[in-house]
Amino acid sequence: MKPDQLSNTAAFIAIKFYGLTRNEPFRSLFDESVITFYERLVYNMPAPLRYYHTGLKSKTLRLFFTFWEELLLPGDLMHIILRKYYLSRWVDKLQQQGYQQMLVLGAGFDHLAAMSAASGVRSVELDTPKMVNLKRKFITASGYDQKNLLLCEAFFTRDSLQQILETTPLDSSVKTIIVAEGFFDYFNRSDCSRFLNDLHSFFRGEITLLSTIFSLQELSGFRSAVYKNSIKLAGEQLKLHLSQPKYLQFLADHGLKMKRCVSYKEMEHKILTPREINLPVLPGFYLVETESPS
Repeated sequence: MKPDQLSNTAAFIAIKFYGLTRNEPFRSLFDESVITFYERLVYNMPAPLRYYHTGLKSKTLRLFFTFWEELLLPGDLMHIILRKYYLSRWVDKLQQQGYQQMLVLGAGFDHLAAMSAASGVRSVELDTPKMVNLKRKFITASGYDQKNLLLCEAFFTRDSLQQILETTPLDSSVKTIIVAEGFFDYFNRSDCSRFLNDLHSFFRGEITLLSTIFSLQELSGFRSAVYKNSIKLAGEQLKLHLSQPKYLQFLADHGLKMKRCVSYKEMEHKILTPREINLPVLPGFYLVETESPS
């Protein structure tokens, strides 16, 4: 994705979340403050994206989109709901454990930093100039502007992540949550290694990295091609291409110890099945929590 380009992937994750959470039982999985954030976000998106705010109020249209999404790529919709569900709870729990600040890499239109800043946690988002500009306008217009929230522009493949962090108010010595939701997938292994090394160079205190991984090897050839092509149609490209075991080893090689890894099967069993939600989670999707002691 180019620095002056809106991330259609980020936009449609937000739009799909907005559409899904107009229904139960998805809505009850989240605080109303999160629901309201995405309702306001989609309403304030650039045209024609903001037209989904009105369109998805129609139950018929929501059912139509759900049918075609599940036909082409079964599990994609539930992976969006569940990544937001788990990450929101992991962040809340870490803050209760004394984590004082948060860094969100490639934040897109996500709610985590805005919600955390409102509760007094120093929060920094890094993203491309176009995305930061759009997000900043929304944050200001919708009343989410906080003294603890900072949105910073980053040319990830060009700039030093360590040097960017040195310009932020983040304290390198305190316990920090780092969120990389769907971030590493869009960079090659060399870039990801550089990012992790820069994080270790900057942070001297304890860090916990919350990340996602798509192990596309677990999808059928057809479904994998559909997923990759949908990303390409959005103007972006998947580059990391690691299986789940290799991704965990990659993190371990960079000094990050695994605390937990939640598989798509576990998400279905623990969250969807008890609520009688008869939709699958995208195979090959994992949520990972790793830590690096101070």
